[in-house]
Amino acid sequence: MMICVAGEASAILMSWALLETPEFATDLYRNESGSVRGLWDREFARRFPASRTREIAPLHIVPHAVNTCLAHGLWLATLRHTPESAEPLARQFAIGIAKSASTLLGHSKNTLH
Repeated sequence: MMICVAGEASAILMSWALLETPEFATDLYRNESGSVRGLWDREFARRFPASRTREIAPLHIVPHAVNTCLAHGLWLATLRHTPESAEPLARQFAIGIAKSASTLLGHSKNTLH
């Protein structure tokens, strides 16, 4: 999310490119989606090796987290946030994902027994 607000020129250039070049937008979305998905998958693998959480999260949490990361990053850039002004919002987003994941994983654990 934070890379989208790395600099004002980056945000303006990115917005223009996304609007003016649909092929670029499509490629960027696919590449970013894959990169963000990889990041989430690696973190779950690192934090929850060989556990039920690792089985559940990629199916029920990661796809939504990836799409939300991409959407939030683009909105932060569109609204011309700086890294400093975006940080609390990104942290709030991460806390929301963690709470949702915790709820889902707790529910899944209770229904599996």
